[in-house]
Amino acid sequence: MSIRASSLGYSGVARLWTYPARRALWPRGRTLHIWQIGFAGGFRPIGPIENTGPETVLFERSATRRLLAWVLRAYGLGNGPLLLAPGRGKPRLAHAPQGRDFSFSVSRADSRAVVAIAPGGAVGVDIERVGTIKCAAANVDQRRSAHAIKNKNLELEPEASRQQQVLQQMQPVIDHFFSPAEQRDWHRKDPAEQLTAFYRCWTAKEALSKATGDGLLADFPSLCVQYWGSGRIRLRHGSPRYSPARWSLRTFETPCGMVGSVAWDRPIENIAYWSLPIPKGEAIAH
Repeated sequence: MSIRASSLGYSGVARLWTYPARRALWPRGRTLHIWQIGFAGGFRPIGPIENTGPETVLFERSATRRLLAWVLRAYGLGNGPLLLAPGRGKPRLAHAPQGRDFSFSVSRADSRAVVAIAPGGAVGVDIERVGTIKCAAANVDQRRSAHAIKNKNLELEPEASRQQQVLQQMQPVIDHFFSPAEQRDWHRKDPAEQLTAFYRCWTAKEALSKATGDGLLADFPSLCVQYWGSGRIRLRHGSPRYSPARWSLRTFETPCGMVGSVAWDRPIENIAYWSLPIPKGEAIAH
């Protein structure tokens, strides 16, 4: 029996996500839009990245461009070609469609993807399937070159009856990527709460690193995220680049059971959750 997303402390999640009957309105002020994209036929998965060679980079950029184009089309934008600016780090468009000032972030897991759209500022989003953790190899010095970093998919045991084993498999990630305060908070929680806290905190840390463009080179142990249930989460402390006064965090859950977090360098007053199904046969990248 799989660990249900509802076991992470949320109910009625499907009612949060709607499909716009007509053209979606552009986010304004302190409102974020998060789009869930589902693929009827699935799409080519990105497995563990063992290198940062040209083929991997090109596919990642092409996938981001395609996903963003689909979302912008729902706003009545993006009919023309989308070009990503050259270089590594946080993806950005070379030319904003119709002069729109906005930022975006993309995350994928299994046959789902989410795209966060913000009216300016820096935004980052991350989702994880319950039972899998994407993280940098624990024995890698995060301050070394990106060429030395390898991604690993840690396949966690998905059976609720083996929850203790799941928690044990999370321990290497907690030891190497959680701050001392996060580790103390996590160990003080009941086992029934630890699974929730782990996914909320981990996706929040990844969302922050994606918002700044640091990615896997971020100093994750210096980021201290506090989660205390019912979706309440905040950045407790970090380096000047990750000042709590600058960043807002929110956690969410998709109807298909993905757990996610979004980070924005502005106060978040509202989030609109949209669903965007992609017909079978569409490709995530060419």
